[in-house]
Amino acid sequence: MIGTSHRARSAVTLSAFFLALLLLAGCDVVTSEYPTRADAEAESLFARGWLPDFLPASSTDIVTHNDLDINTSWGEFRFEPSELDAFLARLTPGGENPSQRSFDPLREMLKRRGSEDYRKYSSSDEAHSWFFLVNPVEGHVFYCMWAHQ
Repeated sequence: MIGTSHRARSAVTLSAFFLALLLLAGCDVVTSEYPTRADAEAESLFARGWLPDFLPASSTDIVTHNDLDINTSWGEFRFEPSELDAFLARLTPGGENPSQRSFDPLREMLKRRGSEDYRKYSSSDEAHSWFFLVNPVEGHVFYCMWAHQ
């Protein structure tokens, strides 16, 4: 009797494990954290287009959320404010607000931190468009990226 009960619990546990595995397999947003820019470079995030190559060298606390199904990315990072001018030189003030492109994750990040101290910037190349919310005093950035169709 004990063996049957143990077997039944094992079967339920195994079933729950496979159900969880199936649910995770359907989720194509990959979240990653990198302590430094060098760590992100080692994972080829810049080469694969998940981060723009002009992020400041001092970038730290990099968090990326990459949606593999629709080829979008959003996240945040910090940098030394002394690199602000060089970073902003690569960006255009203003730009298309990604909230118009259904970037709910970016809106959620802003709710968490507050948006009053952030300035809007954008950048585009032949493959991607980028939108940045930059807090110049704190050296903190929220970003999102979408691929051109």
